[in-house]
Amino acid sequence: MSAYPRKSVTNQVKRIPAFMLWNGIVLLFLTLIIFSLDGGQAQAKMAIGDFQKIEEEANNVEAGNDTVTATSSGTNLFYVAPGGNDTNTCLTATAPCQTIEAAVGKAISGDTILLSSGTYTENLTLNKNLTLLGTDTASTIIDGGQVNRVITVTSQAEVTLNKLTITRGRAEWGGGILNMGALRLERTNVTGNEVDNQGAGVYNSSNASLTIWYSSIDNNTSGTLGGGLANFGDAELWNTAVISNSATTHYGGGVHNNSQGRMTLTNVTISQNSNAYGNVSNSGALTATNATIAFNHVWSGSSPGGISNYGTLYLKNTLLSDNDNKNCGGGGTFISLGHNLDSGDSCQLNQTGDLTNGMAFLSNRPTMVDPP
Repeated sequence: MSAYPRKSVTNQVKRIPAFMLWNGIVLLFLTLIIFSLDGGQAQAKMAIGDFQKIEEEANNVEAGNDTVTATSSGTNLFYVAPGGNDTNTCLTATAPCQTIEAAVGKAISGDTILLSSGTYTENLTLNKNLTLLGTDTASTIIDGGQVNRVITVTSQAEVTLNKLTITRGRAEWGGGILNMGALRLERTNVTGNEVDNQGAGVYNSSNASLTIWYSSIDNNTSGTLGGGLANFGDAELWNTAVISNSATTHYGGGVHNNSQGRMTLTNVTISQNSNAYGNVSNSGALTATNATIAFNHVWSGSSPGGISNYGTLYLKNTLLSDNDNKNCGGGGTFISLGHNLDSGDSCQLNQTGDLTNGMAFLSNRPTMVDPP
């Protein structure tokens, strides 16, 4: 044993006066409050900056063949931001809603809902004429959470979705969007959605109308057909890319146009999609003008990697190249309107300016160009 007596631990520790301990707790509490307020103010300032940008967009109504109206004709603007509160009126940038669903509930037909940057995990039903306008495509995200479809547009609604990303929807039909009304997609990315059946990215119902402008549909997966888009109504795609979608067992890894469907593709790229029997499948009426259909894949025998046509197909100034097996196939009607290029000889091209067995010299990595 040591010759020196041990001091008790309690004798070595100096007591902290109660008032000092209390002051320290109060100081810490105040610091946390100030930090929280600063963070909230920073978030609010960022949302207001977003709204100023969106308001300029909403007021910039363009006209012409290649431009579209950014907003609907309503008189009210509703504001949504991640830091908002659904009990607000949501009619000013400084008092936004927190959820899109709350703003939709407050809006009337013809109104516009402005979305600040952020991810909104929601499953929406739009049953009135509305415009949803985001800050920009990359930063304004509506996420279905893989529990249900992201957006349903009902039969009586006319809806515009502008500058949004629609992602992580999961449903039987229309994982990203099910459209039963009149829908415009403008500068919007539909990506990473899944369905057990048809139309993983977008499902456009019979009697519905769909216009897609300067957008992209990519990396969506369908259990049967229409990995990117399944169309049963009227669909027009302009300046749009349909890339890297898949349909597991049937037709249309990129797009499927049903027998009652009418589809127009203008300045559209369909590439790197995959399925069993043709990545552009058509049983209705389909017109492709200034389109590129290239580098699509099939895993079923000798099926065409490009177009599987059992309806009526019109081709003009269109490039068909480097698809698996052959660029075109099927027992439908092929009508050339001239100036097409087929890297093989399967698309029945026979009009002025048509070229077959030609070299396209394409990159196998298509990219999207930002709209003006």
